[in-house]
Amino acid sequence: MFIAMSGRIRIPLLILSAVLPLCASIKEQSPFLPPNHGVVVTKTPTPLPSGILAREIELRGVIQIGDTFQFSVFNKKENLGYWISENESANGISVRDFDAGDLSLTVTKNGRSERLSLVSANEKPLPIKNSGPVISRTPTAVGNAPKPAPLPVTLQGKATPAPPSGNVVRRRVVLPK
Repeated sequence: MFIAMSGRIRIPLLILSAVLPLCASIKEQSPFLPPNHGVVVTKTPTPLPSGILAREIELRGVIQIGDTFQFSVFNKKENLGYWISENESANGISVRDFDAGDLSLTVTKNGRSERLSLVSANEKPLPIKNSGPVISRTPTAVGNAPKPAPLPVTLQGKATPAPPSGNVVRRRVVLPK
């Protein structure tokens, strides 16, 4: 393409064409731009479990023994976990089509099939059921002191109360040399 220009416009265009490559290098070396400015990073989206089975069942582990895979499948509603081999079922949950690349598995329950991915670890502790009542560590008033738990029936007649004076009898044990 040919453009006719007058003499006055040619000189500024000549200067501009010489300065333009310098401007590009200045932009690349600018101390005011953040590091890696202009670099486009593509993030691979993590698959989000959105199905009905994903809310009820989790894939928690994979193990390979020989050439067979076994999968740790956890049912959240029943609070039970199962180790199920590939193409087998347990308690109405069947597993098949394991993909080692993205660690996903097709799980079928009650006629519904869904692709589940291996859950990632987190730092949240699991809740533990306590076996007894919660013991308060706060100091109580003298009149409101908690009563000790009663002894089992087999030990009730055999227990000896502490001496009333508050003195504790201590014995010295000498071990043989």
